Amino acid sequence: MKFTTDQIRALELFKTFHLDENTKKCLILQGYAGTGKTTLISYIVQYFQREKKKVRLMAPTGRAAKVMSNYAQFPASTIHKQIYFVGNEFGGGGLVKAKNMYKDTLFIVDESSMIGAEESTSEFNLLEDLMNFVFTGDGCYLMLVGDPGQLPPVGQEDSPALQEAYLNHHFPSIQVYFHRLTQVVRQAEASQITLNATYIRNLTNYQTPYFIETGKEVKRIQGGELLECMEVELSHGSDSFIILTMSNKRANLWNQQIRNRLFLYEEELVRGEDLMVVKNNYHWAAETKMGFIANGEIVRVVKVIRHEHLYEMDFIRARIAFQHEDGLELDVILFKDALLTDAPSIDRNVLKKLFYEIEKDFLHEKSKKKRYQQILKSPYFNALQVKYAQAVTAHKSQGGQWESVFVDYGFIPENMDKAGYLRWLYTCITRAKKRLYLINFPADFFLNTFVLGVLLLCHPL
Repeated sequence: MKFTTDQIRALELFKTFHLDENTKKCLILQGYAGTGKTTLISYIVQYFQREKKKVRLMAPTGRAAKVMSNYAQFPASTIHKQIYFVGNEFGGGGLVKAKNMYKDTLFIVDESSMIGAEESTSEFNLLEDLMNFVFTGDGCYLMLVGDPGQLPPVGQEDSPALQEAYLNHHFPSIQVYFHRLTQVVRQAEASQITLNATYIRNLTNYQTPYFIETGKEVKRIQGGELLECMEVELSHGSDSFIILTMSNKRANLWNQQIRNRLFLYEEELVRGEDLMVVKNNYHWAAETKMGFIANGEIVRVVKVIRHEHLYEMDFIRARIAFQHEDGLELDVILFKDALLTDAPSIDRNVLKKLFYEIEKDFLHEKSKKKRYQQILKSPYFNALQVKYAQAVTAHKSQGGQWESVFVDYGFIPENMDKAGYLRWLYTCITRAKKRLYLINFPADFFLNTFVLGVLLLCHPL
């Protein structure tokens, strides 16, 4: 296998990291699109298998874990599934921190840009819990891999798991190694999608991002051309493309158009369509190997059982299948309102109202604690929150890749800074494997091959 100079340096650092006798050590491997992160992970996993050394692969979402498992040819799980299990506090589901029973094991975490570090007031801090889990294992060590150009976790300016200074400050007992891959692998053979993504992530001082439009891999289209392009994509399978937006409101609008005008759906939920889980759920999968249903998981509707109106809310009973769990099927109750709300998930006040409506069923129980236990076990209070999955925000798309990606120029908030917009754009572009459609982007965003070539000479990849 032939490596770039950049990759060779990364492997040399990995060797130093691997042989370091320090009991607590972590390697951060940053890498932009096309720089060969997945190749290195695959190589390291193969080496560990040959040498009969222990390695575990993890990613923040089920989709990301599936992608990682495919390219590494080795099982991968979600971080949550590895470091937590579902407890039963007060009769309701909740996460409990698991104990690391592994010994002398390397944990490799891909898509680490998605790992958040909540404030100390939060009960669960994913980054802190991950670090604590790994380093309570005898002789265990950690490798965090990710793209620093992608969007950081919601509510944070940067991705803390990929910041060497952050780890040194918050985890001073851990020896931190760091390497960043910047050299595009086989630049002459790089796809136009990769070239555009690489150019965009370097545009820190430009007013306008530029694209090269080839018509094959990268194409600018108007809204009126969208349905025709999507019909072409449908020939590749309905899950081969996705629309990425800036907001949940725009995603809702696109989903309604796709369902009504492309798929010709008339019902709120139809057998065979994909949904995205938008909030962790600890009720429906508690008795399965999954343990819980994670935020960001993609599920497919197998059967719509019936619609119900209870507690002044609408619900849908359905059977769903999990694409990343060998086709596991579960009968669940869905919040109908979650499908249509412009908010990321159902408002807390709505859930509070539901809580008190359900409580009316248990007013005969004098003990407040026992009433609350019954409410927390209610399948309606634990209804699964999902959204249509054909159009989602860029944040929700992280960890996944699609054959074709449609990026909605849409509405850019006035308070969004330049750096934030470029990271959003870069994240969208890097979700595409073969085709990138740019919807309603201004004409002055596009350059011909000659002009872009001149710019690349001045500012090489």
